Amino acid sequence: MIKPGWGFSADYRPGQFVGIGLRVDGRWHWRFYSFGISEDLHTERFAIACTDKGDEGGVVAFAISDKKVEIDSATTLLEAGEKVGIHMPFGCRMGICQTCVLSLESGPIRDFRSGNEHGPGDRINTCVSAASGDCTLKI
Repeated sequence: MIKPGWGFSADYRPGQFVGIGLRVDGRWHWRFYSFGISEDLHTERFAIACTDKGDEGGVVAFAISDKKVEIDSATTLLEAGEKVGIHMPFGCRMGICQTCVLSLESGPIRDFRSGNEHGPGDRINTCVSAASGDCTLKI
């Protein structure tokens, strides 16, 4: 059953959104959007609130890809991987969706949101974490 007014009300979606499909009476009805151009579709992006816990940074190694990159304390581990051409998993880029979670093999990292340090064996959100020294991720 279609909600009255479907297609005429505003819709809010996180990030870039391409289209909506709705099945009515056995047929699909599609409404396509081009990255927020439709006046009925509103996209939103968020930024995380970061803590200021010092000026660490370090060399991030990616174990499976055998790549390394040196980053400062303001660069996320997700951005570090992207810098060296690794296809890092991600979704929201703010630590909510859990798509970016990877295992930390060695070294310390810091979560931007809380300032908490994590160590080897921990599963971390790469989109909201930075190196607190040399570290290795399993990807």
